[in-house]
Amino acid sequence: MYSAILVEDEPSILRGMETLLQWEDYGIEVVALAEDGLAAWDIIQRQPVDLLVTDIKMPRMDGLELIARVRQADLSTKVIITSGFDDFALVKEAIRLGIENYLLKPVILEELAATLLSTVTKIQREQALSQRRVQDSEILRHNVLQRWLEGAIGLDELEARAGVLGIALQD
Repeated sequence: MYSAILVEDEPSILRGMETLLQWEDYGIEVVALAEDGLAAWDIIQRQPVDLLVTDIKMPRMDGLELIARVRQADLSTKVIITSGFDDFALVKEAIRLGIENYLLKPVILEELAATLLSTVTKIQREQALSQRRVQDSEILRHNVLQRWLEGAIGLDELEARAGVLGIALQD
């Protein structure tokens, strides 16, 4: 199950977003709700999430600043924006910050559902790729150490390969 936070300054819209669809059907658990970007940022710092669904125009901290902070923190959080503003400058900035989609309010349920499906698929692909990279790295580390133990490579080559693979040879 992937975790999500919903951010919206209108309480009735926030509750509607939470109950609009069965998030679990998309493999998503809504773990938090926030009424502005600052409250959301406080939550995300304590509990990073896989998905952020946020409005843009909100008091205290808007959605674009929230997304920028998430990106600066180097979190892999995917972002979907819901907005009542059909403003090209906002869309352009949101795209620059790396969002999955910019949905205009009132949000069309089918469009949100399609965006959730594609976003979950993207998260799954990225996690699978990351796992493959870790496995490949472990195989390379094992191979290098095995070759050194067997005398197939010398200490200089071991140190060079260890540096490339990020293996610390000394404490």
